[in-house]
Amino acid sequence: MAFFQPGLLAGYAYAHWTTERLGARRQAVLHLSVLLLALLVLPIRLPTNATPPAGHNPIAWLLMPLLVSVGLPFFVLSTLTPTLQVWYANTGNPRAKDPYFLYGASNLGSILGLLSYPTLVEPYLRLVDQSRLLTCGYALLVA
Repeated sequence: MAFFQPGLLAGYAYAHWTTERLGARRQAVLHLSVLLLALLVLPIRLPTNATPPAGHNPIAWLLMPLLVSVGLPFFVLSTLTPTLQVWYANTGNPRAKDPYFLYGASNLGSILGLLSYPTLVEPYLRLVDQSRLLTCGYALLVA
């Protein structure tokens, strides 16, 4: 939680700042660049020296590999819901006046992910396979 909650907040802040400060075109170009940049750290893998220090508090040690391995992809993914809501709200679609159904869909996806990971993914896929699957899913999202 000490890693993912600040990462989520940073993603929301980025989405808000770019929505407020940049136009739709500049925000889209920046966002596409950040989406592509995150591909450079995929697939997720731990550094080879990922061993907690003996006799020391492992919190700082744990935060660094998380930041290096999943930080950027997580940050980018956390920006998607608020960014898409704003983009959708600015379209001429009659339903665009109330884009918050996207928030509900995002929460539903999160709950399904939280329930399916320990029951469907973790027992049947090795970590390397999970990392490859995440990379393929992320590349599909970028496409």
